[in-house]
Amino acid sequence: MKRYAKYIKAHQSLKELSALLADLPSPRTRFFNYLMRETGLAPNTLKMVLCSTQSGINPGNLVKKRLSNSLSVSEKLLFPDDRNAKGSLVNIYHNLFNKSVEYNELIDDICKATGASRKSVISWMYGRHSPKQYAKSRIAILLDSSMYHLFPDGDAKST
Repeated sequence: MKRYAKYIKAHQSLKELSALLADLPSPRTRFFNYLMRETGLAPNTLKMVLCSTQSGINPGNLVKKRLSNSLSVSEKLLFPDDRNAKGSLVNIYHNLFNKSVEYNELIDDICKATGASRKSVISWMYGRHSPKQYAKSRIAILLDSSMYHLFPDGDAKST
């Protein structure tokens, strides 16, 4: 079963579903919250630790040791001189998705079902454009819902 399937409700538009999925915690948010719990750092301090520019700060030795142990990665790898080096804490954080896994999975599934580009699907999901009839039909089948409920605004521009 798809991860997003449990969020699909009857009489829900594609725009409502995508907004719901976009509001779920992203992998980046989950990792940030995990780091806050592990380190005990305040959110703004942790943001400065995760800053990709040279203005970022390095945490103290106790925090470095705690993160190294909890992530099972050496301190040298997590906190190299180059903050953006591959495998560094900053690099790990910035390479995580900033949208929920369920949201990205829905986009990918709609792209596969309709043959549309990711950009077009996102435009449909935000209600900026409406898909053509054949795409609406395929999305309705994918989500096991009616086109009427998924696309209640019949006057939006088709792409």
